[in-house]
Amino acid sequence: MCGVMLATGCMQSGDDSDAAAKNSSGSQSCPGAQSVSGNVKYKHVQMNVSTYLNLSAPTEVDRNVRQAGVQVVDPANSDAILGEANTDNSGNYCINYTNPIGANIKVRVLARIYANGKNSNYAATDTTGNILVSVKDNTNSGAIYALASAPFAKSITTQNLTALGDYTPTRTSSPAGAFSVLNTALDAYNYLKSADAGVTFTTLNIYWSVNNVPSGNNKPLGQIGTSHWGADTITNVGSALFILGKADNDTDEYDIPVLGHEFGHYTESTLFRSDSIGGSHTFSSYVDPRVAFGEGWGNAFGAIVSGDPVYFDTSGANSASGFNFSVETNESVALAGKKDFYNESAVHGVLWDIFDGVGVASSDGDPLNCGFAPIYAVMRNAQKNTVALTTMLSFIKGLKDLAPSCGGTFSNANLITVLGLQKMSDVTDEFTPATQPNTSASTPANCRTQMYYDTALLTFPLTNVPMNLDFHNGGGSSNNNKYCTTKYYKGVGAGTSVTVTVTPGATCDVDLALYQNGNRVAFANAGGEGQVDTFTYTMQAGVTYVLETRLFTVSTSPSTGNCTYTLNMN
Repeated sequence: MCGVMLATGCMQSGDDSDAAAKNSSGSQSCPGAQSVSGNVKYKHVQMNVSTYLNLSAPTEVDRNVRQAGVQVVDPANSDAILGEANTDNSGNYCINYTNPIGANIKVRVLARIYANGKNSNYAATDTTGNILVSVKDNTNSGAIYALASAPFAKSITTQNLTALGDYTPTRTSSPAGAFSVLNTALDAYNYLKSADAGVTFTTLNIYWSVNNVPSGNNKPLGQIGTSHWGADTITNVGSALFILGKADNDTDEYDIPVLGHEFGHYTESTLFRSDSIGGSHTFSSYVDPRVAFGEGWGNAFGAIVSGDPVYFDTSGANSASGFNFSVETNESVALAGKKDFYNESAVHGVLWDIFDGVGVASSDGDPLNCGFAPIYAVMRNAQKNTVALTTMLSFIKGLKDLAPSCGGTFSNANLITVLGLQKMSDVTDEFTPATQPNTSASTPANCRTQMYYDTALLTFPLTNVPMNLDFHNGGGSSNNNKYCTTKYYKGVGAGTSVTVTVTPGATCDVDLALYQNGNRVAFANAGGEGQVDTFTYTMQAGVTYVLETRLFTVSTSPSTGNCTYTLNMN
């Protein structure tokens, strides 16, 4: 530790010599009787699709540490802050500072980007600390990472620093990794700002540690399960990102698409809206369409942030293995004959084809090249405010209503072409695809023949209607996010009280939920197989609601078993 509650990387390439003072890497001109300037970089490891990161012989490049908070501190006075500023987009900084107690000072670079009055490039909801994002160590009481120089004479006016990486299996620190995470977050923020200059962000903590492993559930010990967006169990306030970092196991600090994917979940949950129920998923699986959209959005955003359609995730010894795929061309062969509103790879394929940003080549000949702005506009408005649930249906309907210019390339015919590349049909509205998904191969067959059922259902009694649900493609409650485990019903309230009751078969547990604009307003879970679930709720006149029935467990043949239930409304 080089400072109290700082996960400090003491390795740096700046020194106190005159040679270092002359080699300022183009640092800012720094007026003032007492000032210091310099340049900050970190070592980034390049990925190769054949050898991945290959940390036994990594290919390193210098990258600028941009927009990070920099401090001059007094080593003779418990590192009291004497002055502070931010690096610019070239990694340069200039700080005027007050006189230290002794003859020496230190420069400290935080893995943090400020906002509001402390960095007017960004606006954040935190108006006290004015913090946009921080990279912290969840295994060190949430200490923020920092790169610190050795003490040097205040007569020296230039100090350059470089955060170095440690790629050994026994590493206890790797400061470059923290700044790589911060750099990718900045790229994501800049994409969002390019689409909306006035956007205000919710302050974000990103927890990364060389101790973080893909197992267990004890985040202070590094057991984070996987890189993910979830509850901030370090501060116990709000949500945060947790990123893997264990050498020879799974390191994500240089996996830019993975970092962008998880940042995408942060934006969907804060700036936009996410109705995803989470759970296990793969690129080839058929899942609840809310999950498919959320994961497909994350994949697409990760690729957008990286500027490359090749999405990769490294792992294993020396991070020399892993997987990669192209969001441009990837469509699951196993699902090629189905309408893929339920498949994340189809979702990210459509989103990327809509994006195909300036300077990004399209390999499948899709006719759209809209950039990020219209995607942001749909996510921020139509998708956020849909009366349906957030699926690909509501996104496509929002894009059709927006009808962005896309350099003159947008038309409904072009959009249908893009959808067809991923085996999707056009959509009629946010509830209805032109062609309903094909679930004939499921068990039971045709377990879900419509995306939403019975438009009049919520205003009229329905009795003794048997319906089938199944887990499909895996059993147990961890698989209750598959496409045949949920059914949706939509309708308009009449200003009356409605009692909803579901009676499942003896070997299965079915839960009920009622949503208004994605917010769950009523819920019933009796807590056991064969138990009757019921709730009573007064639905506002003229307001659209969505009712969900969801299979939670089934005790017989969970991988193929199904549940028949009776739904009553009166």
